Amino acid sequence: MNKKVIIGITAILILIIIAVSVFFVLKEKTPAVDDNNLGTANGGETVTKNDNEETVTIEPDNFVISENYTYPGDFISFALTGPKEIWANFKLANTTKNIKLHSVGENKYIGIIGIPSDMTGPADGKLIIHDKDAKVLFESEIEIGEKNYSYKETSMAKSLVPNYSEGNLDMDEKKIAAIVENGEDIPLWKENFQLPAPGKLLTEFRQIVNADSLNYFSKGIELSTVDDNKVIAANTGKVVLAEKLPAMGNTVIIDHGAGVFTKYSRLNSFKVKVGEKVKQGEVIGTSGEVGISRVPSFEYSVIIDGIYCDPLLLNTVNPLMILNKAS
Repeated sequence: MNKKVIIGITAILILIIIAVSVFFVLKEKTPAVDDNNLGTANGGETVTKNDNEETVTIEPDNFVISENYTYPGDFISFALTGPKEIWANFKLANTTKNIKLHSVGENKYIGIIGIPSDMTGPADGKLIIHDKDAKVLFESEIEIGEKNYSYKETSMAKSLVPNYSEGNLDMDEKKIAAIVENGEDIPLWKENFQLPAPGKLLTEFRQIVNADSLNYFSKGIELSTVDDNKVIAANTGKVVLAEKLPAMGNTVIIDHGAGVFTKYSRLNSFKVKVGEKVKQGEVIGTSGEVGISRVPSFEYSVIIDGIYCDPLLLNTVNPLMILNKAS
């Protein structure tokens, strides 16, 4: 055999022997992987695998929703049974809103979603229930239909026009938004809501109000009053605001729990104070004089999960009725 060939074969054999030796040395120094200990990553805590750990999910039987088809300015409620640490998001168009879940029993929750009244056209929404690690546990499709408001126009009383500047309205809304951000977790009411006055409906929800140079959409309804101009609490709750606001005038806000608030504006006077608990039907103030009616009246608004909703709907549908379906 050629001497050069022998040298070449010998060199290859030597390299193979070295490679095999290095492999066994490294294998001996590398600890065995414990299937029950997955180690640490990036300095985090040790993650231990539990063979008995089950994937947490929410079965369809443990979730009920008032409806999967609704309209702008309306609201929907849902109830579910799930783990202790649970969250909800509502995706609509290009926005995602956190929905607060309110405890109504052991591992039982209720959520109420207000649908923005200023959205246009039909849209598809999705309610997503997830755990602390953002793992999706349940999803529910919600379709938003198109709603055509009457868009009637009404002129505000001249005496109130000076207060209704854009700056004053912004200050009022910012104060209200901060108040309704943190309310009572559990529902404070049981009975159906009622209108705070037995008078006539003078201004509709989303009606155009003309305040001289400023036109805006009404976020509530205007009601006339009878019986000594009394304004009563629409339901049981706790007073969280009772003061004169720059644009809305004398205003009372009641927190009913579970993200539901009622607002009474343009009152002539209020007879309650912040922190006071009120019962349904209790007199909270007297009406003023607003709008084109020139009769004692006031504005009544409903805020659900930070969204202004149609007060007449809340007067018709009790969000807690969903619990009857869940039981």
